[in-house]
Amino acid sequence: MVEAVRAGRFALRSVQSIDDVMECLTGVPAGVPEQLRDDTVNGRIARRLRELARIRRGEPRALRRGATRTTPRAAGGSSGDTLG
Repeated sequence: MVEAVRAGRFALRSVQSIDDVMECLTGVPAGVPEQLRDDTVNGRIARRLRELARIRRGEPRALRRGATRTTPRAAGGSSGDTLG
């Protein structure tokens, strides 16, 4: 391991929290719990957990994402639509 660090193939970092780890791994700020924004790891996690809760409650996909389909889906494949 020492040789890998010397060669620049491995780095050691000191962290104090899981948020520090997530920032190191993703390069995205962890964010603060009081402000869950979509440009932070914690905000993205919170958004995904809300989506999963809606799925579990059985909400239709379009309602979960607040999106509407602009073109009909082609039979047997994706039409390249963008959903929210």
